[in-house]
Amino acid sequence: MPIHHRPVATFALAALAGRVLWRALWVLLAVWQALPAQASAVDLIVDRGFWQDLSGAASWDDARGQTYTPFEGNFSRGFSASPHWIRLQMAPSATPIALRLTPPWVDAITLYDDAQPDVAQRAGDHHSEGMTASPVLGYSFVLPASEVSRPIWLQLRSTSSHQLQFNAMPADQLPAAETRAIVWASLYTAVLLLMLLALLSAWWVQREAVLGIYLLRHTNYLVYATSYLGLPLLLLHDSLPAGSLHALFSLTVVANLPVGLWFDLALLKIYRPHPWLLRVAQALCALSLTLPVLWLAGHERLALQATVTGLIPAALLVFAMAVSARPAASVEQLMSKRVML
Repeated sequence: MPIHHRPVATFALAALAGRVLWRALWVLLAVWQALPAQASAVDLIVDRGFWQDLSGAASWDDARGQTYTPFEGNFSRGFSASPHWIRLQMAPSATPIALRLTPPWVDAITLYDDAQPDVAQRAGDHHSEGMTASPVLGYSFVLPASEVSRPIWLQLRSTSSHQLQFNAMPADQLPAAETRAIVWASLYTAVLLLMLLALLSAWWVQREAVLGIYLLRHTNYLVYATSYLGLPLLLLHDSLPAGSLHALFSLTVVANLPVGLWFDLALLKIYRPHPWLLRVAQALCALSLTLPVLWLAGHERLALQATVTGLIPAALLVFAMAVSARPAASVEQLMSKRVML
């Protein structure tokens, strides 16, 4: 095989491994569906609302008197330097209630409950030492039983996107919910690790640049996925410094754009895209290197916002390059343009 065609064949192997990965994930989904009914089917939250504290200095008493904007499902409000207060109306329960919160990489969550007015419960990546929640792939609080419906308040602070998923259930269902979460995260991570091992083995034998960059991209995604799921928090809770989980997660987010563009350029150059589009993509790839520099310089939120803003234009540019490609016949035989698209 000609040397300049070997990267295409190598990536064809990687594409095959990717299809195997997707099939494995479908198997995992089937296993997940076969498990007993998830605890999320029992949700003791009957109403949800949020308020943004633009001053950043509101106390619980201040927050209680504000007007809250209703929302459905999970909470997601993008990037903000101001904290958000979330009011959850809990259903009556004769038994204690477990409130499970994810994702685990948010900076700080403080819970206030009328049933425990003298206790402010804390969780989050910046509360590793003073945390009162159980850190199992997220944070779980146990609230007292109440014969009447009552509100609780959550104050959320995060350098990254302000988002929370929450599920309230009878406390005796919490161990099963956490076990299912651990099983799912472990299976998903195992598939990603197997993929990494296959890619590493292929790269070790062939030492192709395209596969090496793809290996780096997959490694970044593996770290991103495990950080998002909270596996470092689960495994290293007692030894992780405050803020380290969020730092690891945000760094992989920021690295996603330059590493992804680097790989796309390395692959698409073989397919001979339009020269003008190729030059624009190269300029964008070079510009994206400023994102990790911003992150390292302490401008973490700015780097994350710029990354999220740049993902859609980058994806459209890469797609345009792929459409404009005019591969040689010998390259087309190894992996057709349709398959590459």
